[in-house]
Amino acid sequence: MNRDDIKKLVIEALSEVKKDGGKLKRDIFIYLDPKGDGEKFAQCGTCRMFTGKTCSILGKQKITPEMSCDYYVNGPISKGLLGKEVASVTPKEAGLVNRQVRCENCRSFKDGVCLLYQTLNKSNPDLFDLDEKVNAQGCCNAQMPKSND
Repeated sequence: MNRDDIKKLVIEALSEVKKDGGKLKRDIFIYLDPKGDGEKFAQCGTCRMFTGKTCSILGKQKITPEMSCDYYVNGPISKGLLGKEVASVTPKEAGLVNRQVRCENCRSFKDGVCLLYQTLNKSNPDLFDLDEKVNAQGCCNAQMPKSND
């Protein structure tokens, strides 16, 4: 399956989701504006599920503050959950990565604009109405590392 086939499948799936006649907004990518220390935003060290050594939903897997996953929830870490972790999802299912995932580190980010959102808006205007302006320290689930990462 090539990239165009995958794109077509994604667009078809999203069309099925769109039932109210409205357009899809960027919340479908779980875009988050930064909170707290923007330089550490969206990393495990600022996630409320981080115990300081593990993640409360990934079981006993060793986690560092610099890691990130798709289940990020900003807030103070939960040291009281150390030793009480429940392996609810695997690291792979959670999208666990060991890199900085903010927009400023994404190949689609340029001058405060998400080029992915821009492309989707232009190529599928009947389906998407994505706010293309993003915060450099924000993040979303479509984040892709720059080519040199």
